[in-house]
Amino acid sequence: MKYLYLIRHAKASDDYNRINDFDRPLKSKGILQAHQMSEKLIKKNIKPDAILSSTASRALQTAHIFALKNELKLNELILDKNIYESTIGDIINSISQVNNQIAHLFLFGHNPSITHVANYLLDSIMSEIPLCGVVAIEIQSDTWTNLLMNKNHLIFFDIPDKIEDSASVIKPENNAIEIATTIEIKTENINPDASKI
Repeated sequence: MKYLYLIRHAKASDDYNRINDFDRPLKSKGILQAHQMSEKLIKKNIKPDAILSSTASRALQTAHIFALKNELKLNELILDKNIYESTIGDIINSISQVNNQIAHLFLFGHNPSITHVANYLLDSIMSEIPLCGVVAIEIQSDTWTNLLMNKNHLIFFDIPDKIEDSASVIKPENNAIEIATTIEIKTENINPDASKI
């Protein structure tokens, strides 16, 4: 079995006039959401073997917080620009390239595609994964290259507890989640039998 955790990025800046959509960073509320949800998963004894993320700032920052909470090095993240503004096929293709030794995969992406992927894999009618929501799926396969439509099981669906927009970030480790200027892809987590992105 494989275990896939589809995670939408946390709350980001809505200053569309001054910031390109791709570069929109997390707001303080989003940082708190990411801390809260990563801690929820840790309390469930769920930790990633690998993290796959969109390269858009808000998704990457969310992934960074989850990685730091799970004591993963930031340069071990698997980054894929094709997850941003993606189709179901783009995301399925990205997942299919993950090394089959990985059992628990966290994937950080965007709506609507991440919700569409959840519906595709589960044959469900989920209208929208909320900000920093997590959909945990048991994949009925021993490989990431054989993701079948409608043949998987929902483990749980969880969302952050309500956080006020005016909430302040008080945790000192938040300074560590600024996006690095360069991040190496951990290539050993890429399936060598799959086609390149």
